[in-house]
Amino acid sequence: MFNIKERYGNWALITGASAGIGESFARILAKEKMNLVLIARREDKLISLSVELKQLYNIQTIVLPLDLTSDNYLTKIADATKELSIGVLI
Repeated sequence: MFNIKERYGNWALITGASAGIGESFARILAKEKMNLVLIARREDKLISLSVELKQLYNIQTIVLPLDLTSDNYLTKIADATKELSIGVLI
């Protein structure tokens, strides 16, 4: 069986994680014990998802409430993840 952590490492970065497909991917990867960087505009939804996934799957999360149309979003993501080895980007 395919093990995503063995192939891609411990961290995934998910944009649009507060709802829809992004949230679904977050749940799937958390179940596989991947640590998550959760990005979306709605901080309250991200925090709620982060708390839930940490409790259910004993993973680490980083919550980044960002609008990906803002001018400096890449710098903020780079600063928050510079110590991480991110193998999956959604």
